[in-house]
Amino acid sequence: MNQRDSALLKAFGAPRFLAKPALTELNGFFGSRTGLGRDHDDRVDSKTIRDCSTWFQVFVKMVSKVPGGGKRGIEPEYVKPPKKDYIWHEMGFYTFWGKQPGQNGQEETVLRILCVDTPDDMPESIKALLDEHSGSQGGLELNDPFALHSALLDKIIVLQDVAVWRVRDQVRVIEKSRDHTSVGKRFETMHEIGRHGIHMSEVLEVSANTINSLLEYQKTVYKKTTLSQEYTMQAEEYMKFQLTAIKSLKLRSASNDKRLENEIALAFNRIAQSDNTVVKSIAVLTMFFLPSTFVSAIFSTSFFGFQDSGWAMSDKFWIFWAVAIPATALMPIYMLFAFKKPRKAWEALAVWKKKRVDAVAAGQANRADGVGV
Repeated sequence: MNQRDSALLKAFGAPRFLAKPALTELNGFFGSRTGLGRDHDDRVDSKTIRDCSTWFQVFVKMVSKVPGGGKRGIEPEYVKPPKKDYIWHEMGFYTFWGKQPGQNGQEETVLRILCVDTPDDMPESIKALLDEHSGSQGGLELNDPFALHSALLDKIIVLQDVAVWRVRDQVRVIEKSRDHTSVGKRFETMHEIGRHGIHMSEVLEVSANTINSLLEYQKTVYKKTTLSQEYTMQAEEYMKFQLTAIKSLKLRSASNDKRLENEIALAFNRIAQSDNTVVKSIAVLTMFFLPSTFVSAIFSTSFFGFQDSGWAMSDKFWIFWAVAIPATALMPIYMLFAFKKPRKAWEALAVWKKKRVDAVAAGQANRADGVGV
């Protein structure tokens, strides 16, 4: 970490550990730091808050648009050529809210936000969302330490929604191509889409946990602010709504995974059907030549011979049938025990024997009773 990064983290009250690879490469996290207020004697006042900082990381994996744009075609193309057909946005957000001395000596409210590795349209989108929130609430409430978070989470939800639908569009292309694309060509594509779907489900689960942690921290901070009860209730309700939206996207992502699993299972079944057809063709071909093979095999034995006087057959030809017929009869018996679980057959035989023995014993007992009478 260089001095600039260290100073930047310090300005947002964030720990220097956030610059370590163990955190920068983590798929998500949430942290906070709270500074309590001071009374006139500069003693800690546990009922008020002087400042608070939050830092959290959210990943979004965006795949390319399908031809025609797909379900969210109006949204921009986040994957720029000639890169891969996907891109990771490892977004980090740092916020600071606090009371600091102003230029005129009076205390002023400071509200900062730092966004790292976000899409190019993120600043304009957040500004538009802030204007929308300010208009609906009669202005941005600067006394709210979480005044910026609702707009941030709105944009994160939009990005996650686009990412999930981009994967869904890829799955839909696979579903439509099942009748005019060979199974072998589809497997590699399905594997790649499945990998994207797994990553999407993972980051959505982490995002839900991050928002849930942020919601719990918001509740704790609001208890120490001067904000009205109505304002804090509505702010908490809105963040709960955002949490349910992320959870719903997680379910949609899981649905994409299931649909892809169905396509893979269908592809395997079609391959199995194709193999069965080949095996059946070989069996039919074999049956076609079997009679002539059997006849030629018999006449090639020493039981038959061609002499000057004509055909001759040995008087020991019965030996062939004496061996062939029992051997043929033994084959279905062997197949029965080899493929029909012989243990169950022996168990059934044992049960039958026991019933026979019990029936004989019961009959003998009845006769003994009759003699006694």
